[in-house]
Amino acid sequence: MHRVAARCEGRGIAVTSVTRYLVPELTVLWRRLVDADAVDQNDAAAIAACDYAVGLERTLRPALARGRLVLADRYVYSHLVYFRLRGVSAGRLAELFRDPLVPDRVLHLVVRPSEAYARLRETGKPDLWEAALDHRLGFRIGEAARRMGDGHVDAAEVERSFLEHQEQAAELLREVLPTERTVELDGRRPMEELEELAWLEIDRVLARRPARVT
Repeated sequence: MHRVAARCEGRGIAVTSVTRYLVPELTVLWRRLVDADAVDQNDAAAIAACDYAVGLERTLRPALARGRLVLADRYVYSHLVYFRLRGVSAGRLAELFRDPLVPDRVLHLVVRPSEAYARLRETGKPDLWEAALDHRLGFRIGEAARRMGDGHVDAAEVERSFLEHQEQAAELLREVLPTERTVELDGRRPMEELEELAWLEIDRVLARRPARVT
């Protein structure tokens, strides 16, 4: 995303780059609640929905109104998958994330779970969330985080849970992504090729609806 953003800016296109979590203050609150073991998955989904609603009005809509191109490394679809696989009902999530802004294009970077696991192992991961052990261990989020941090979860369980969870996530993600706006990219390809493919898709969007330069 950073490489594509730099490329856009080099061509005079003003860019706003965001992550899935848009409001730092709410992220801090969520972490404090996890540390205190005072939040469950439904609570976490409500906080994520608040984060999106506030971020929409604070960041996304103002950027778009100024004609900026908004790039997000993850978006509402990640929330829908994340919480569905943690037991929050589809109906509840539809209520929490009502009428989200639909992107012009979704670039779905596809990597097999086994390959993703091998990559993450090089950086000391996967972590609690990537392996969904905050839910799969059967404890509240804070207690699961404590057990993981204390080393009470062995590596074999982390690997098994990660692979199972990511297989389910990949299947569900394809259900929630807007089919007519989604382009799959092979995550095994070199960074330079992925950058070029991403740029081609963005260029097609801009050609149809030219962004104003600010």
